[in-house]
Amino acid sequence: MPDGISLYAHPDETPEQRKQRVLHIASVDLDGDSVPELLVQADEGGSAGVYCDIYQKRHSSYRQIGFLVAGSHISLLSPFGGYNQLEIWSRAGAGAYTRLLFRFERGEYRCVRIDEFRGYEGTYLGTRKGDE
Repeated sequence: MPDGISLYAHPDETPEQRKQRVLHIASVDLDGDSVPELLVQADEGGSAGVYCDIYQKRHSSYRQIGFLVAGSHISLLSPFGGYNQLEIWSRAGAGAYTRLLFRFERGEYRCVRIDEFRGYEGTYLGTRKGDE
């Protein structure tokens, strides 16, 4: 694992269990500097979705610049302040979808808007397994 990137650890997790963990990693340039940031999606989460950290490469290691709970959908939106905005569709209480907007502000991605989900807009790309 690259320097600066960490996994959530359970107190009762054995080293062997930790080795079996599954991560999903997406590499995408969020700030237009031609150096991709990493979206690291863990194999655990809660009713709203799975944990996802955003890391930015600085010199020879990474630093965390965001944390979110990713539901069935993450979209890159037009840049704001030099960084792409992120739209997240996640489940809120009672299984209803909520749409969240994240912007890079004050050194990290922060949730700046939460909307009630009223249906899919634009091109629907499918549903993550388990969200049928």
